[in-house]
Amino acid sequence: MFVAAPLVALSALGRFPVWVAVVILVREVGVTLLRTMLGRRGIAMPASNLAKWKTSFQLVAITLYLLPLASGWTPVRLGVLTVALGLTIWTGIDYLIRAMRFRGVAPAPYEEKRL
Repeated sequence: MFVAAPLVALSALGRFPVWVAVVILVREVGVTLLRTMLGRRGIAMPASNLAKWKTSFQLVAITLYLLPLASGWTPVRLGVLTVALGLTIWTGIDYLIRAMRFRGVAPAPYEEKRL
């Protein structure tokens, strides 16, 4: 939830795409709920390396939207935001699949058997 406050504030000011903020916030709340449910069952689901990259790109994107940059920075802002959004969606799905595996709902990834 580290990014919630600036996302809400920037969106309310019309300086950040609302739909992107909604996607990011839904993912953050969803992952928090998944980790809480698993934690109550004694199962730890630490942050993945990809999720750490996601957080980094989100923070850079938010910083670029907070700064009063010239219009020449728009492609950079959009590029970083696009990567952050892609990683947000990807890691959200990854966490969901991992949580389902812990609960025995999703099959384990394919592992090649050695003879």
